[in-house]
Amino acid sequence: MEFIKIILEIILNIILFLMIFQISTIIHEFGHALLALILTKKNVKITLGRNNEKLKRISLRRLDIELKGFNPFTGSAHWNESKLTKFQRIMILAGGPIVSLVLGIVLLLISRNMQDKLLIEIILLKEMIILAGNYQLVTFISTSIPIIYPKWWVGYGDYPSDGYQIIKLMKANKIN
Repeated sequence: MEFIKIILEIILNIILFLMIFQISTIIHEFGHALLALILTKKNVKITLGRNNEKLKRISLRRLDIELKGFNPFTGSAHWNESKLTKFQRIMILAGGPIVSLVLGIVLLLISRNMQDKLLIEIILLKEMIILAGNYQLVTFISTSIPIIYPKWWVGYGDYPSDGYQIIKLMKANKIN
């Protein structure tokens, strides 16, 4: 019976980790989408997962969320750039990393102010908040560094980071 309890606990922890990673990806992409919705009059799309076929679409006015299979580490935001200035494009690209940074800091501050009590539920909640905060900071760093992701980078191999795209735009010409 103890063995089954341990196995169930491991499975529950894996599910919680994957949920934290998926929610973090959604929040990061929503950071891009929110600014795109503010700066454009066109629809904005968030894509989660990486299958080739669309499994589900959720529409919230001008925001479409497309689910393409479960992959908690992969997501992207798409918007119409045709009438945007370079400054507006940079702001939208920076939106995801900025939201990840702010949320990471907020979550870590919340966890820091949580009292350590003997209740296992409080301790587990605090640990999950710390994990989520740290993962948000990792997301901020990994998307802000101006790189083209290596092939082994899950879902993003050969794609430029947000930071890379921002630097490329800044170097192109004057920012309007």
